[in-house]
Amino acid sequence: MRRGLTELIEQPASDSGVSAVLEVKGGHWLSPQRFLKYQAIMVEQDDVEIVVTNIINPASSLSGNQGEPVHHDCLETIEASYSSCPDLKDTPWMTQKNLVH
Repeated sequence: MRRGLTELIEQPASDSGVSAVLEVKGGHWLSPQRFLKYQAIMVEQDDVEIVVTNIINPASSLSGNQGEPVHHDCLETIEASYSSCPDLKDTPWMTQKNLVH
């Protein structure tokens, strides 16, 4: 536990760092109760502050202009995705003659 505190103090503003330090326990998964216990111990320290940050927000890594709306035709996208050949939609798979012979 002491080693985890040292690692956390070096990067106190990383919410994923807090989770990583608190969830790693010799290969065992922490229960929610134990997670809260360790989190409470961290908060009681004078030199540790747990803050919510958006530094590691997955949405921030998306490229493109957020102000422009995306225009697309849903039906066109569905047809392009699910029909590899346009003629397959109109051609019957088997006829009665094919079944008899």
